[in-house]
Amino acid sequence: MVMDEAKVLPTAPTMRSGRFRTFVRATLVVVGLLLVVVGGGVFFAVAVPPRYPVRNVELRVESSPERVARGKALASALECVLCHSDPATGRLTGRRLAEIPAALSPAAFTANITRDVKTGIGSWSDGELAAFLRTGVNRQGRLAPPWMPRLPRLADEDLFDLLAYLRSDDPAVEATAASPQTGSLSILGKILLRYVWRPMAYPAAPIVAPAISDRVAYGRYVVQAKGSCFGCHSADFMTLDELQPERSKGYLGGGNEVYDAAGSIVISANLTPDRETGIGRWSEADFVRAVREGLRPDGTPIRGPMQLYKELSEAEVGAVYAYLQTVPPLRRPRRTTVASKAITSAKGRSGRTAALEGQTLYIRYGCQSCHGETGVNIGDLRQADNKYATDAEIEAWIRHPEAFKPGTKMPAFGNLIAPDDFPPLIAYVRHLGRRSKP
Repeated sequence: MVMDEAKVLPTAPTMRSGRFRTFVRATLVVVGLLLVVVGGGVFFAVAVPPRYPVRNVELRVESSPERVARGKALASALECVLCHSDPATGRLTGRRLAEIPAALSPAAFTANITRDVKTGIGSWSDGELAAFLRTGVNRQGRLAPPWMPRLPRLADEDLFDLLAYLRSDDPAVEATAASPQTGSLSILGKILLRYVWRPMAYPAAPIVAPAISDRVAYGRYVVQAKGSCFGCHSADFMTLDELQPERSKGYLGGGNEVYDAAGSIVISANLTPDRETGIGRWSEADFVRAVREGLRPDGTPIRGPMQLYKELSEAEVGAVYAYLQTVPPLRRPRRTTVASKAITSAKGRSGRTAALEGQTLYIRYGCQSCHGETGVNIGDLRQADNKYATDAEIEAWIRHPEAFKPGTKMPAFGNLIAPDDFPPLIAYVRHLGRRSKP
């Protein structure tokens, strides 16, 4: 029997194979184009930092002792002093920010904001400073990274107070030359700087703070502008709404990952009135004590990077409490950080050497949150070893630092540290101070 080969060998598979090859080629072309576009975008972000128009602001602030005093308190509340202060000198010549994640910046430094003309802000006009503080764009058109706060909602009078302080003869801002410390952004940081981080708009109209007698309104102003509490205490820095803070994800419900001076992750607290995971069971006095003295209702110290806000009056902190009671409660399960696990592990060790015991206590009482692992960060432990001849003097400082340095951010540990813990803790403090000396 003779078979018809034309019927036995259809052409359909050949046609399907051709279509598949065409589809593969088209897909590869599209993927290749995408890689070129993405690669080009990354190269552009890394090689060409963005520039923005510089806002021209006509402004000259009239100074007075009262305005300077208010500005100094505000510089502390806004953490300008905390971030820009050299721990060795106390002058605002800048420092390295170990708390910035390496994924964004392997080396982040704050600027010299003393009145030095060459390396500080002595040559800046009031208008240039105001524009930078409001928008984040400096007078060269460069955008500061987001760890430099923008102040788009700060009242004009408060901003003027801050500028008056920066122009004052206060020792912290006295003209001090300092070698510019050039930080660097990671590739991710440069991509975000180019495509995600944006300047803030300069206010189109004057901004007036609410009267402190209107407690809820004034508390809202402190939370969103004068203290910017909502940034750390919402869910994530990446989902903050700077223009309408209440629209930020997890507004004031905490859960954001912040970093202490040792670079350890700390989960921000829930400030909503939830009774189980927030401050719903706290009284106003409890809240005022926590903010101004750094102690929770149970007497335990609040861990850094949360700082003391002694420069805010009890009335101001009370207004914040009043506002927080109006915020919708959010229930956020507490998260255990890696650092807290390390502390628990350290507590359980036995047969420790004196040095290890001191290190364990240093971690247990949260000293590394401000002093870092090396003892030189926000607070410089070299000063303790240099200044105090006896351990009794160091103990007195730890118990009641306000008696030695009014206005210090160091919490008063009083009776929080067990008497037997002081000798090994102080020995470790001295060890860090000596090891860190140049």
